[in-house]
Amino acid sequence: MRKFEPGDVLEIEGVRCVVHGYIVYRTSNSFAYTWIEYKLGTPRGVEWLSIDDKYGEYSLSSASYLKNGVVSSKWHKVDEGVEIVVKSVGDVDVEPGDSASFTEYEDSSEEETLSIEVWEDGTEVSEGEYLDADEIRFVSNSNSNYSYNSDYSTGKKKSGFLGKFFILSLFAAILFFIAGIADSGSSKIKNYVSSNYKYEYLTSITGSDNEKADIYLYKYPGSNLVESVVKDILGGIEGDTEYVEQSNDDGSVTILTKKEFCIVYTPEEKDVDGDGQDDAIVQVSGRKYVYSSNSKPYHASSSTHSWYRNSYYNRGYRTDSRRYSNIPSAFDNYDAPSQRTYRGNSYFNSYARNIRQSSIRSRQSDSGGISSGK
Repeated sequence: MRKFEPGDVLEIEGVRCVVHGYIVYRTSNSFAYTWIEYKLGTPRGVEWLSIDDKYGEYSLSSASYLKNGVVSSKWHKVDEGVEIVVKSVGDVDVEPGDSASFTEYEDSSEEETLSIEVWEDGTEVSEGEYLDADEIRFVSNSNSNYSYNSDYSTGKKKSGFLGKFFILSLFAAILFFIAGIADSGSSKIKNYVSSNYKYEYLTSITGSDNEKADIYLYKYPGSNLVESVVKDILGGIEGDTEYVEQSNDDGSVTILTKKEFCIVYTPEEKDVDGDGQDDAIVQVSGRKYVYSSNSKPYHASSSTHSWYRNSYYNRGYRTDSRRYSNIPSAFDNYDAPSQRTYRGNSYFNSYARNIRQSSIRSRQSDSGGISSGK
């Protein structure tokens, strides 16, 4: 199979995607061999194409996580060892010499895959499926004019008259600068959910110092609902977060940004709108609200409330205690429990980081700028 380069357009199982970069790995044992993993931009987000020509194995995977940090009985181990980065090209965040321990699993059909990689800075989990070689089709040659932010479903390339492009680029850069200043103190999550048709405003909770938390219902039922809502919000705010993490007890997810604190959770009674489906609730407020109030999130269980406070205390309280030092705090006598989260929390932070990097590339491109795998 040919080797691909950044900017190449591929079609995998009928879906077009763009190569952003690749990593060449080798194993550390005496039978060392190499394989390549390509970072792809797809309509579904970032995915990784693994090509092992030595053993004729090809797979496509994306970021996932382990519920309760446990590999379920669905999987059986097929390989483990240490992988070393030999070469890295393009938009990947590893360098030659970096290494990780890995464990590979398959399901009973030997068609689905699970990979766990333990790097120096965290654990990464990915799930995927095996491919046949003929399901990976090369579409077009690498082109230096190709934009990583192109429409992945069409492989569209950027073009235009140079003088006009420069003027438009300069104008766009000025607009982004002005927008960045205007937006620096905005309520990004609240602005996104309040203006999006997928969310229905339910009510507000007023806390101390007239601070408010706004409550929204996600209107569309489905599986993995909390995860789907979190991904939607992260995409809506272009990944601009300080920390995202998930409770080990009830699956609630908290999102901390510079100005806001948000929790996405399943309400205690599961179904609050009476449609017979489990619901997902979004509560978003300024950080000052959480700092000064001890109100339970709307229809939240005691476990969700405990997680809400614990997560904020561990991730945002120290900074806010200096910012709001003249305001009475709801944490003055707080006996913080130990922080308990999923091992796979790097999943949500990595997801946010990938969105953020894609957004930055988009702005640079518009303004004339230029996993397994980590």
